[in-house]
Amino acid sequence: MNRLAKLRNDRAAIVARMEALLDAADKAGREFSADEQKDYDEHVATLASLDGRIKREEAFLEARGAEATVIRSLAGDGTSPAADETANGRSAVGRVHDNSQDDPTRGFKSHKDFLLCVMAAGQGRRPDSRLRPLEVSASAGTDEQQTQSEQYGGYLSPEAFLPEFMVIDPEADPTGATTKVPMQTPVVKLPARTDKNHTQSVTGGLQWNRREETGAVVSSLMQMEQIRMEAMSLFGLSFSSEEVLVDSPISFIAILEQGFSQELTAHMVNEKLNGTGVGQFLGIMNSPALIAVAKTTSQATATINIQNVLQMRSQSWHYDRSIWLANHDTLPQIAQLALTGSGNASVVLVFMPSSREGVPETLLGRPIVFTEYCQTLGSQGDLVLADWSQFLEGTYQPMQSASSVHVRFVNHERCFKFWLRNAGAPWWRTPLTPKFSTYSLSPFVTLQARP
Repeated sequence: MNRLAKLRNDRAAIVARMEALLDAADKAGREFSADEQKDYDEHVATLASLDGRIKREEAFLEARGAEATVIRSLAGDGTSPAADETANGRSAVGRVHDNSQDDPTRGFKSHKDFLLCVMAAGQGRRPDSRLRPLEVSASAGTDEQQTQSEQYGGYLSPEAFLPEFMVIDPEADPTGATTKVPMQTPVVKLPARTDKNHTQSVTGGLQWNRREETGAVVSSLMQMEQIRMEAMSLFGLSFSSEEVLVDSPISFIAILEQGFSQELTAHMVNEKLNGTGVGQFLGIMNSPALIAVAKTTSQATATINIQNVLQMRSQSWHYDRSIWLANHDTLPQIAQLALTGSGNASVVLVFMPSSREGVPETLLGRPIVFTEYCQTLGSQGDLVLADWSQFLEGTYQPMQSASSVHVRFVNHERCFKFWLRNAGAPWWRTPLTPKFSTYSLSPFVTLQARP
């Protein structure tokens, strides 16, 4: 890698570290600590030094490119790129190696610098010397061998300005809005009213009672419980050779940070659904408040029928706030669900596909999201109905990062570490018993397995 590219990579790494320090302080709502302020000031000084070296290197490359153009012109190469080409594709004499080709940016400071030079050449002005190695011509012997031809001529974009990095973006978080709990300490306790039995009271024991004129007033007592949230550490660790960090045309550190950020989203979704509660989130599938609806009599293996969906709906607490989650492989079953009238006189589909962008698909009037984080068709958890406002989620220490050259110094590798501390769980400990019903209610409902 040339000096300029290495300097720019070093600068990007310093900026990323400064941004990490600012983000950490902003998320915590505080000023820098003494150590953080010292690190930030050192980064500012390093950045100023790098900027000076980058400007010096850019000036040198521009001067070198101009010198190479003059030399080519003296050697008879001043009219066109093909002026002194011979049958073997290269002039036997007079060809001077263009050192600017060793620079993947071809001496341009930025995309803007490159595009302005191309626009100027397209307006009939004398092309910038840095564009000559990038000229593209049409078929020889035609009048299309002009760099000004919009259809066939033009300039290649410097390869350093095409930092393609193809990725498959993971699915977004389908769990909706959980209830955020501020955590100023690693352990947070929240008081809650014990009101999951509505046979006598909907407020954990408080009651209204009528009395005769001289009768005694009956007292009542409200029961309380305590919810405990403890932040647990979550880590991401990766190693990279120094060669990759130096040779990569794009910032490998930025790629790594983006990858771990996306992986964090996927990891958290899986824990909110399937977490065991031991050293991790307690997922709704392992919540004591989960209701698992049994399959219907003689129901076929790996199927979902309208009775399943209606039963889940009937046991959903606050259905107006709930969303459906389902594995992708359940769609052929769900899309055919329908309600039939008397004597099959009428059929009403309960699944509605999206009619336009931004409008979700719905099942029984509520949004349904097909996601890879639900279990496969036929397993418990392939279809879930959840009110995510009843799931508590707190962050004690937001995601931070650090790197070290010492861990694998003899291997010439750098270590990158990412970490955070958070907690999450449904706060319901039991399903709710309604006043008049044989069905219990819960914000988290799923289907039992149909093997």
